[in-house]
Amino acid sequence: MARGLLKRLGAFSTFILLFGASILVAALSFLTCIWFGEKQRSPWRYCVEHAWLPVMVTLASLLIRLAVSTQTTTAISLVASILLESHVHLARVPDVSILRFANPGLLVTSRIMLESIIASPFVGILGLCLILSSIALQFSSTILLSDFGTVPALTINQTNQLNVSYGPYTAVQLTNEMSYSGALWTATPSEFTVFAEYNDPSYRRFSDAVHDTGVTVRSFLPISSRLTRMGLDRYHGYTTTIDTRVACIRPVLGNVTFADIQVPSSDLYSTYLQGHATPSTHIPFLPSTASNLTTKFSCLANRNFWNSTRLVSAESLGDREEPQISIRKTLIDNYVVAQLDTKAVRRQLGATKEILTLEERGLLKLELGPGHKDQILPNQDAFERDMMFFTVLPIHPIDALMLCTNCIEEVFAPGNTRIVNRRLASVFLDSLEETNSPAMALQAMFTIFSQTAYYNLVPYFDVLETGTITITASHYIPARSIGFASVAALVLIHLILVAMAVACFASWSYHTLLSNIWQAFTQAAVVIDENGLYNATTIPDKDIHRSLKEQGRDREEWHLTAVTQYYREPMGDMLEENVVSIRKKTA
Repeated sequence: MARGLLKRLGAFSTFILLFGASILVAALSFLTCIWFGEKQRSPWRYCVEHAWLPVMVTLASLLIRLAVSTQTTTAISLVASILLESHVHLARVPDVSILRFANPGLLVTSRIMLESIIASPFVGILGLCLILSSIALQFSSTILLSDFGTVPALTINQTNQLNVSYGPYTAVQLTNEMSYSGALWTATPSEFTVFAEYNDPSYRRFSDAVHDTGVTVRSFLPISSRLTRMGLDRYHGYTTTIDTRVACIRPVLGNVTFADIQVPSSDLYSTYLQGHATPSTHIPFLPSTASNLTTKFSCLANRNFWNSTRLVSAESLGDREEPQISIRKTLIDNYVVAQLDTKAVRRQLGATKEILTLEERGLLKLELGPGHKDQILPNQDAFERDMMFFTVLPIHPIDALMLCTNCIEEVFAPGNTRIVNRRLASVFLDSLEETNSPAMALQAMFTIFSQTAYYNLVPYFDVLETGTITITASHYIPARSIGFASVAALVLIHLILVAMAVACFASWSYHTLLSNIWQAFTQAAVVIDENGLYNATTIPDKDIHRSLKEQGRDREEWHLTAVTQYYREPMGDMLEENVVSIRKKTA
């Protein structure tokens, strides 16, 4: 049976079916490697780095379209053979007969299959499905490329010499260039850079008397490039780490009085509250210089600013963006008021009511050694001192900071009073409003403030140390698999339909030799003789169809069958011969 089937299919059709199936399987395997292959192997990396993947997908889809088109043409010929050996309306006999050899196009073929559904539902639907799957796969390139997007793809390790700090000589030069008067409080923070964080969520106190953020160590990266920071997958090297834990204790007030204080360079006096504040409770694990002391209203609380440049590792937990403060418009009392939107920045800083993970905040996870005994960069007293002078402990002490959006002017405030920059103050006030925690609000504000100071000093760094930066570079690659799954499903459906067409041809067709034009032509020519349609050589098809319809013969059923013909030899003997031709189907 197999040999008979191959003979009826013909060498060319058999080659098309088998070779086309091989091409489709190979193309799908190739596309599977592009979508799901090992991303760090050299061939894949090479293709991604040279932006070849879209071209390769386009070429693979071209092969799919060619294989599907040729297989569909052959499968339609099989379906036409089955239809012709079943029964075909007289008006469609030439079309279906020639369809066994040549495809007249999708529109004509589709119309033939639609008309055949009534007479042979299964075969007609099979042919129509073959056409529809072929049309759908003509868009395989578009469907596949719809999965592409610019996403993090390749991991690149770079071991470089990084400037991580500066020495005493640079510090002496900076003394005359930097302002140690606390002027940084009034500066506008322009960037809210990515940092690494270690926190201990097991110790966090929020009660009526105490608001304590718990242990929180934040590390600023010595990387000036914003794109590098955003694409950072892992960092191992020296960074400046800062203890940003904040604890606020409800005070017990005493000796509260009003006092008139003269406005500098003026004869005017302003009234201020003065007195003493004593903490109502004690906080463990904090140095005594930072809490548990009685202080006056008129000066800042005693403070100890700790930072050091340490050898640490930081690991990325996901994609990130460096946030910005934007402008939002709010309707207040029928007036449009522009306000600063600090939500994205506060989300990064963790100053939100909802407790977010480091990944959700777009931060790196800081990995500290046991007991926080990481290797410290030696001889960094000058840099650490400048960081303190530049931030919370200026040489000229700050008497007061005004964290408000409608403050009085500095000139009217006594002593060294600073109006905190509006952006910084907005972060503090919005954090306080959402979290109802002064500790969280202060932690957010001091982090931005320290961050601004650090990156102001980065251009002066001249101490080189080795650092390893692991970057995940973004490339145009498959970012999802919906399109791939759709094309794979369509190819599988197509192959199943072709296999069904071959199986039906093997079972239900007996007389057709595929891809034989003379057979298709002469078998159809018998119909002309039988019906006297000799004028078909000179008139259009529509006139033939109209004539058959007028005679009521356009719906006659004809089929390909073998008949026995008798003829007499010249010597007078009668001989018989089996002839395959298209004949009118009898009941």
